[in-house]
Amino acid sequence: MPNIRSLRGPSLREDAPQASGSAHAARRVLLVLPLLALAACGQNGRYPAVAGAVFGLDGAEVAPYRTGKVREVVPGPGDRLIGQSANVPDDCIYARSASGVRFRAACPDGFEL
Repeated sequence: MPNIRSLRGPSLREDAPQASGSAHAARRVLLVLPLLALAACGQNGRYPAVAGAVFGLDGAEVAPYRTGKVREVVPGPGDRLIGQSANVPDDCIYARSASGVRFRAACPDGFEL
């Protein structure tokens, strides 16, 4: 009767490449680096607000929640009308003349597609 192991081929353990010492060191650096960066941010017991939100660390800055409204953008001279907004049928999409930044505002009177 043939040996069952010989039918399956070599064991995975025999074929698996062994990680070198430099690969282990690189993994350790990748694991320790974020901790060192977080520790460097936390001088004088203060951490950035994200450290408290993500990691739950005490002593992190607090970014208070504020209510309010986003200011309404009005097209100015030189702003280019691109077309009608897909989400709000009464609004149009404009591009700022100087920066090219796009924004949504009310369509001009008489605008139709």
